[in-house]
Amino acid sequence: MRRSRSRSLHLAAVAAVAAAALAAAPAALAHVDIEPFQIVPGQPARLTFYAPNEGKTPATELKVTIPEDAQLAVVQAVPGWTATVNGRTVTWRGGSIPVGQYGLFTAIVEAPDGEQPLTFQTTLRYAGGFTQIFRPIVFSREAKAPSARDESSRTLGKYGLGLAVAALVIAIAAAFLGLWLWLRAGDVPGA
Repeated sequence: MRRSRSRSLHLAAVAAVAAAALAAAPAALAHVDIEPFQIVPGQPARLTFYAPNEGKTPATELKVTIPEDAQLAVVQAVPGWTATVNGRTVTWRGGSIPVGQYGLFTAIVEAPDGEQPLTFQTTLRYAGGFTQIFRPIVFSREAKAPSARDESSRTLGKYGLGLAVAALVIAIAAAFLGLWLWLRAGDVPGA
């Protein structure tokens, strides 16, 4: 009886946590976001803009303004949408993101030299004229070198491989020695 009550309480707690996570999920998705979150300075990077529709009508336009220090190289042709580039701004329109779904829009942007945060102004427009403005950030920074822990793991791997090869050579030598002694034992007179 006690075990079944404990199990029921455990299941109720799991259900409560799951319900809370599901309730928070729409709020977490209710903004335009960019991936990846980090790009290399002075290099072109493919940025994907995630535009979820958490509104009550279809989303019909996404406008993205590239930061002044960055350069817009090329934009994705999204089926059903028309992309228009005007300076540092690209606008996708003519398509539709239904309520409860999201659209993916990609642009290749060259990051400026030097490490810095880059803020992209994005405007999501809905049928009926309602708009939402978001300012997602991408960090322009150099990729980190492997940590000392990674280097020590590699060194340890090299020593391990060396020991394995040495053990194999010793085993082969011991096998040949044993075979030689066995064959030699057959040459002993009177045996």
